[in-house]
Amino acid sequence: MPIQHRPLKPVPRKMPSAESVNHPVKDGESWESLAKRYGVPAHDIVMYNFGTVVPAEVNWYLYHHVGCRKPTQDGKNWKFSSGLNPGTVQIPPQNCTFDELEVVAAPMTYAIKCSPSAWAGPGKAADPDGEAQEVVSAVPWRHGTFTLGALSIKGRRAWGANEPVWANEVVYYNTAHYPLDRTYDRIVVHHTDNHKTIKGNEESQIGRGYAALGYHFFIESDGAIFEGRPLEVMGSHAGEGLTPGPLNDPDFGAIGIVLRGNYDGLLGSSAPPPAQFDALRALVIELRKQLPGMRRLQMHKEVVRKGDPTQCPGDHLVPKVDALRKDLGL
Repeated sequence: MPIQHRPLKPVPRKMPSAESVNHPVKDGESWESLAKRYGVPAHDIVMYNFGTVVPAEVNWYLYHHVGCRKPTQDGKNWKFSSGLNPGTVQIPPQNCTFDELEVVAAPMTYAIKCSPSAWAGPGKAADPDGEAQEVVSAVPWRHGTFTLGALSIKGRRAWGANEPVWANEVVYYNTAHYPLDRTYDRIVVHHTDNHKTIKGNEESQIGRGYAALGYHFFIESDGAIFEGRPLEVMGSHAGEGLTPGPLNDPDFGAIGIVLRGNYDGLLGSSAPPPAQFDALRALVIELRKQLPGMRRLQMHKEVVRKGDPTQCPGDHLVPKVDALRKDLGL
Protein backbone atom coordinates (compact mmCIF):
# COMPACT_ATOMS: atom_id res chain seq x y z
CA MET A 1 0.00 0.00 0.00
CA PRO A 2 1.33 3.49 -0.81
CA ILE A 3 2.69 5.54 2.04
CA GLN A 4 -0.05 7.46 3.81
CA HIS A 5 -0.36 8.62 7.38
CA ARG A 6 -3.24 10.34 9.12
CA PRO A 7 -2.22 13.89 10.06
CA LEU A 8 -2.15 14.60 13.78
CA LYS A 9 -4.89 17.22 13.30
CA PRO A 10 -6.64 16.60 9.97
CA VAL A 11 -8.19 19.66 8.36
CA PRO A 12 -11.79 19.46 7.07
CA ARG A 13 -12.41 18.71 3.43
CA LYS A 14 -11.92 21.88 1.37
CA MET A 15 -15.31 22.88 0.00
CA PRO A 16 -16.03 24.97 -3.12
CA SER A 17 -16.14 28.71 -2.59
CA ALA A 18 -16.60 31.86 -4.62
CA GLU A 19 -12.85 32.35 -4.82
CA SER A 20 -11.86 28.82 -5.90
CA VAL A 21 -12.35 26.61 -8.93
CA ASN A 22 -13.94 23.23 -8.20
CA HIS A 23 -11.91 20.77 -10.30
CA PRO A 24 -13.02 17.11 -10.72
CA VAL A 25 -9.87 15.00 -10.95
CA LYS A 26 -9.21 12.99 -14.09
CA ASP A 27 -7.03 10.04 -15.01
CA GLY A 28 -3.47 11.03 -15.82
CA GLU A 29 -3.56 14.40 -14.08
CA SER A 30 -1.00 15.50 -11.50
CA TRP A 31 -0.34 18.48 -9.29
CA GLU A 32 2.08 19.70 -11.94
CA SER A 33 -0.48 19.46 -14.76
CA LEU A 34 -3.04 21.35 -12.66
CA ALA A 35 -0.45 24.02 -11.89
CA LYS A 36 0.27 24.44 -15.60
CA ARG A 37 -3.42 24.55 -16.52
CA TYR A 38 -4.49 27.10 -13.92
CA GLY A 39 -1.28 29.10 -13.55
CA VAL A 40 -1.06 28.41 -9.81
CA PRO A 41 2.05 26.80 -8.24
CA ALA A 42 1.56 23.13 -7.35
CA HIS A 43 2.71 23.85 -3.78
CA ASP A 44 -0.08 26.45 -3.41
CA ILE A 45 -2.75 24.07 -4.70
CA VAL A 46 -1.69 21.35 -2.25
CA MET A 47 -1.49 23.80 0.67
CA TYR A 48 -4.86 25.33 -0.18
CA ASN A 49 -6.57 21.93 -0.09
CA PHE A 50 -4.76 20.15 2.73
CA GLY A 51 -2.68 22.64 4.74
CA THR A 52 0.38 20.39 4.47
CA VAL A 53 2.99 19.38 1.93
CA VAL A 54 4.24 16.33 3.84
CA PRO A 55 3.99 13.54 1.23
CA ALA A 56 2.53 10.88 3.52
CA GLU A 57 -0.13 13.28 4.81
CA VAL A 58 -0.98 14.51 1.31
CA ASN A 59 -1.52 10.87 0.35
CA TRP A 60 -3.91 10.46 3.29
CA TYR A 61 -5.99 13.38 2.06
CA LEU A 62 -5.90 12.12 -1.54
CA TYR A 63 -7.30 8.80 -0.31
CA HIS A 64 -9.90 10.09 2.15
CA HIS A 65 -10.91 13.47 0.69
CA VAL A 66 -10.43 12.99 -3.05
CA GLY A 67 -11.05 9.26 -3.37
CA CYS A 68 -7.82 8.34 -5.15
CA ARG A 69 -7.20 4.59 -5.06
CA LYS A 70 -4.67 3.77 -7.79
CA PRO A 71 -0.99 3.79 -6.78
CA THR A 72 1.77 5.34 -8.85
CA GLN A 73 4.24 3.00 -10.55
CA ASP A 74 6.69 3.11 -7.65
CA GLY A 75 3.89 2.47 -5.14
CA LYS A 76 4.73 5.53 -3.04
CA ASN A 77 1.76 7.79 -3.81
CA TRP A 78 -1.84 7.82 -4.94
CA LYS A 79 -2.36 9.13 -8.46
CA PHE A 80 -5.34 11.09 -9.70
CA SER A 81 -8.05 8.76 -10.94
CA SER A 82 -11.54 9.68 -12.06
CA GLY A 83 -13.10 6.34 -11.13
CA LEU A 84 -16.89 6.01 -11.15
CA ASN A 85 -17.49 8.96 -8.84
CA PRO A 86 -14.64 11.42 -9.29
CA GLY A 87 -13.53 13.50 -6.37
CA THR A 88 -12.55 17.14 -6.56
CA VAL A 89 -9.76 19.48 -5.56
CA GLN A 90 -10.09 23.21 -5.17
CA ILE A 91 -7.89 25.52 -7.24
CA PRO A 92 -7.06 28.77 -5.41
CA PRO A 93 -6.96 32.12 -7.21
CA GLN A 94 -3.62 33.16 -8.65
CA ASN A 95 -3.22 35.97 -6.12
CA CYS A 96 -4.01 33.81 -3.10
CA THR A 97 -1.73 34.19 -0.08
CA PHE A 98 -1.14 31.61 2.62
CA ASP A 99 -0.58 33.71 5.71
CA GLU A 100 -3.11 31.62 7.62
CA LEU A 101 -2.44 28.25 6.04
CA GLU A 102 1.29 28.28 5.45
CA VAL A 103 3.03 25.44 7.23
CA VAL A 104 6.77 25.09 7.03
CA ALA A 105 7.15 21.34 6.70
CA ALA A 106 9.98 19.99 8.80
CA PRO A 107 12.46 17.91 6.82
CA MET A 108 11.70 14.20 6.95
CA THR A 109 15.37 13.21 6.90
CA TYR A 110 18.77 14.63 7.80
CA ALA A 111 21.70 13.45 5.67
CA ILE A 112 25.14 13.92 7.19
CA LYS A 113 28.67 13.13 6.11
CA CYS A 114 30.58 13.88 9.30
CA SER A 115 30.39 12.88 12.95
CA PRO A 116 27.28 14.20 14.75
CA SER A 117 29.49 15.93 17.30
CA ALA A 118 30.82 18.12 14.49
CA TRP A 119 27.47 18.56 12.79
CA ALA A 120 24.59 19.21 15.15
CA GLY A 121 24.12 21.82 17.82
CA PRO A 122 23.35 25.52 18.27
CA GLY A 123 25.72 27.71 16.32
CA LYS A 124 27.04 24.91 14.13
CA ALA A 125 26.96 25.75 10.43
CA ALA A 126 24.89 22.71 9.45
CA ASP A 127 22.34 23.14 12.24
CA PRO A 128 22.52 26.73 13.52
CA ASP A 129 19.28 26.57 15.52
CA GLY A 130 19.98 23.17 17.04
CA GLU A 131 16.73 21.77 15.64
CA ALA A 132 18.28 18.40 14.81
CA GLN A 133 20.20 17.85 18.04
CA GLU A 134 17.80 15.25 19.38
CA VAL A 135 17.74 13.43 16.03
CA VAL A 136 21.33 13.33 14.81
CA SER A 137 23.32 11.39 17.38
CA ALA A 138 25.82 8.56 17.59
CA VAL A 139 23.90 7.03 20.51
CA PRO A 140 21.65 4.71 18.42
CA TRP A 141 24.78 3.11 16.95
CA ARG A 142 25.96 1.97 20.38
CA HIS A 143 23.23 -0.44 21.43
CA GLY A 144 24.22 -3.47 23.46
CA THR A 145 21.95 -6.51 23.54
CA PHE A 146 18.35 -5.31 23.76
CA THR A 147 14.85 -6.72 23.50
CA LEU A 148 12.15 -6.14 20.93
CA GLY A 149 9.05 -7.52 22.58
CA ALA A 150 10.08 -11.06 23.58
CA LEU A 151 12.96 -11.17 21.06
CA SER A 152 16.58 -10.72 22.05
CA ILE A 153 18.54 -8.56 19.59
CA LYS A 154 22.33 -8.36 19.60
CA GLY A 155 23.00 -4.66 19.12
CA ARG A 156 25.97 -3.28 17.24
CA ARG A 157 28.08 -2.85 20.35
CA ALA A 158 27.28 -6.43 21.40
CA TRP A 159 28.74 -7.89 18.21
CA GLY A 160 31.73 -5.57 18.11
CA ALA A 161 30.75 -3.15 15.36
CA ASN A 162 32.48 0.17 14.94
CA GLU A 163 30.73 3.48 14.43
CA PRO A 164 29.66 4.06 10.84
CA VAL A 165 31.92 5.64 8.28
CA TRP A 166 30.25 9.04 8.53
CA ALA A 167 31.92 10.35 5.36
CA ASN A 168 29.93 7.79 3.35
CA GLU A 169 26.70 9.51 4.45
CA VAL A 170 24.21 8.52 7.12
CA VAL A 171 20.56 9.49 6.68
CA TYR A 172 18.56 9.98 9.89
CA TYR A 173 14.79 9.99 10.01
CA ASN A 174 13.47 13.15 11.64
CA THR A 175 11.89 11.38 14.59
CA ALA A 176 11.35 14.70 16.38
CA HIS A 177 8.54 15.47 13.93
CA TYR A 178 7.69 12.11 12.35
CA PRO A 179 7.65 9.12 14.73
CA LEU A 180 8.92 5.86 13.32
CA ASP A 181 5.43 4.35 13.40
CA ARG A 182 4.46 7.06 10.90
CA THR A 183 7.54 6.48 8.77
CA TYR A 184 7.93 2.72 8.31
CA ASP A 185 5.29 1.01 6.20
CA ARG A 186 7.05 -2.08 4.83
CA ILE A 187 9.74 -4.70 5.33
CA VAL A 188 12.08 -5.88 2.58
CA VAL A 189 13.59 -9.38 2.89
CA HIS A 190 17.02 -10.29 1.50
CA HIS A 191 19.61 -13.05 1.64
CA THR A 192 23.32 -12.27 1.91
CA ASP A 193 24.13 -14.48 -1.09
CA ASN A 194 27.25 -15.50 0.82
CA HIS A 195 28.22 -17.22 4.06
CA LYS A 196 30.09 -14.34 5.71
CA THR A 197 29.38 -13.27 9.27
CA ILE A 198 27.67 -9.98 9.99
CA LYS A 199 31.08 -8.38 10.47
CA GLY A 200 32.31 -9.78 7.18
CA ASN A 201 29.26 -8.49 5.35
CA GLU A 202 29.59 -5.04 6.90
CA GLU A 203 33.26 -4.84 5.94
CA SER A 204 32.39 -5.78 2.36
CA GLN A 205 29.67 -3.15 2.13
CA ILE A 206 31.83 -0.43 3.66
CA GLY A 207 34.42 -1.30 1.02
CA ARG A 208 31.76 -0.51 -1.59
CA GLY A 209 31.01 2.92 -0.12
CA TYR A 210 28.36 2.14 2.49
CA ALA A 211 28.45 3.89 5.86
CA ALA A 212 27.67 0.60 7.63
CA LEU A 213 25.78 -2.62 7.00
CA GLY A 214 22.81 -1.63 4.85
CA TYR A 215 20.24 -3.86 6.59
CA HIS A 216 18.52 -3.07 9.87
CA PHE A 217 18.51 -6.71 10.98
CA PHE A 218 20.75 -9.70 10.21
CA ILE A 219 19.51 -13.22 11.02
CA GLU A 220 22.07 -15.99 11.57
CA SER A 221 21.56 -19.59 10.49
CA ASP A 222 20.77 -20.59 14.08
CA GLY A 223 18.08 -17.91 14.38
CA ALA A 224 20.10 -15.35 16.36
CA ILE A 225 19.04 -11.81 15.44
CA PHE A 226 21.58 -9.00 15.11
CA GLU A 227 21.09 -5.27 14.68
CA GLY A 228 22.66 -4.06 11.43
CA ARG A 229 21.84 -0.40 11.66
CA PRO A 230 19.46 1.38 14.05
CA LEU A 231 15.86 1.94 13.02
CA GLU A 232 16.37 5.67 13.50
CA VAL A 233 18.53 5.57 10.37
CA MET A 234 17.40 4.94 6.80
CA GLY A 235 18.59 1.63 5.39
CA SER A 236 20.73 1.12 2.33
CA HIS A 237 19.49 -2.20 0.98
CA ALA A 238 16.57 -1.82 -1.43
CA GLY A 239 18.30 0.00 -4.28
CA GLU A 240 18.32 3.36 -6.04
CA GLY A 241 15.09 5.23 -6.73
CA LEU A 242 13.67 5.89 -10.18
CA THR A 243 13.74 9.61 -9.39
CA PRO A 244 16.19 11.48 -7.13
CA GLY A 245 15.53 12.53 -3.55
CA PRO A 246 15.30 10.65 -0.23
CA LEU A 247 11.50 10.44 -0.27
CA ASN A 248 11.68 8.62 -3.62
CA ASP A 249 14.38 6.24 -2.42
CA PRO A 250 13.12 2.63 -2.12
CA ASP A 251 14.85 2.55 1.27
CA PHE A 252 12.67 5.33 2.68
CA GLY A 253 10.21 3.76 5.10
CA ALA A 254 11.56 0.25 4.45
CA ILE A 255 13.07 -1.98 7.14
CA GLY A 256 15.73 -4.24 5.66
CA ILE A 257 16.06 -7.79 7.03
CA VAL A 258 18.73 -10.10 5.63
CA LEU A 259 19.18 -13.83 6.22
CA ARG A 260 22.73 -15.13 6.21
CA GLY A 261 23.16 -17.66 3.42
CA ASN A 262 22.84 -18.30 -0.29
CA TYR A 263 19.29 -19.34 -1.17
CA ASP A 264 19.37 -18.69 -4.92
CA GLY A 265 18.50 -22.27 -5.90
CA LEU A 266 21.76 -22.98 -7.68
CA LEU A 267 23.90 -26.05 -7.10
CA GLY A 268 25.22 -26.03 -3.56
CA SER A 269 22.48 -23.84 -2.12
CA SER A 270 19.65 -25.00 0.10
CA ALA A 271 16.53 -23.82 1.89
CA PRO A 272 17.01 -21.71 5.04
CA PRO A 273 17.23 -23.66 8.32
CA PRO A 274 13.92 -23.78 10.23
CA ALA A 275 15.38 -21.81 13.15
CA GLN A 276 16.41 -18.99 10.83
CA PHE A 277 13.06 -18.71 9.11
CA ASP A 278 11.21 -18.98 12.42
CA ALA A 279 13.27 -16.02 13.63
CA LEU A 280 12.30 -14.04 10.53
CA ARG A 281 8.64 -14.77 11.16
CA ALA A 282 8.89 -13.76 14.81
CA LEU A 283 10.75 -10.56 13.93
CA VAL A 284 8.20 -9.55 11.29
CA ILE A 285 5.34 -10.15 13.73
CA GLU A 286 7.03 -8.11 16.44
CA LEU A 287 7.91 -5.22 14.13
CA ARG A 288 4.30 -5.11 13.03
CA LYS A 289 3.22 -4.81 16.66
CA GLN A 290 5.75 -2.06 17.37
CA LEU A 291 5.11 -0.16 14.13
CA PRO A 292 1.38 -0.32 13.31
CA GLY A 293 1.91 1.52 10.02
CA MET A 294 3.58 -1.63 8.66
CA ARG A 295 1.47 -2.80 5.73
CA ARG A 296 3.71 -4.75 3.36
CA LEU A 297 6.23 -7.56 3.39
CA GLN A 298 8.28 -7.42 0.21
CA MET A 299 11.13 -9.36 -1.30
CA HIS A 300 14.06 -7.46 -2.75
CA LYS A 301 13.27 -8.75 -6.25
CA GLU A 302 9.87 -7.01 -6.08
CA VAL A 303 11.16 -3.53 -5.27
CA VAL A 304 10.65 -0.97 -8.03
CA ARG A 305 14.08 0.57 -8.49
CA LYS A 306 16.84 1.42 -10.91
CA GLY A 307 19.33 -1.20 -12.03
CA ASP A 308 19.34 -4.80 -13.16
CA PRO A 309 16.75 -7.32 -11.91
CA THR A 310 17.70 -9.41 -8.90
CA GLN A 311 16.60 -12.84 -7.70
CA CYS A 312 17.14 -11.87 -4.05
CA PRO A 313 16.19 -13.40 -1.62
CA GLY A 314 16.68 -16.52 -3.75
CA ASP A 315 14.46 -19.22 -5.19
CA HIS A 316 14.56 -21.30 -1.99
CA LEU A 317 13.33 -18.37 0.11
CA VAL A 318 10.78 -16.77 -2.23
CA PRO A 319 7.91 -19.28 -1.72
CA LYS A 320 8.44 -19.28 2.05
CA VAL A 321 8.27 -15.48 2.27
CA ASP A 322 5.25 -15.46 -0.02
CA ALA A 323 3.48 -17.96 2.24
CA LEU A 324 4.46 -15.94 5.31
CA ARG A 325 2.96 -12.70 4.07
CA LYS A 326 -0.24 -14.42 3.01
CA ASP A 327 -0.45 -15.94 6.46
CA LEU A 328 0.10 -12.54 8.12
CA GLY A 329 -2.02 -10.56 5.67
CA LEU A 330 0.88 -8.42 4.46
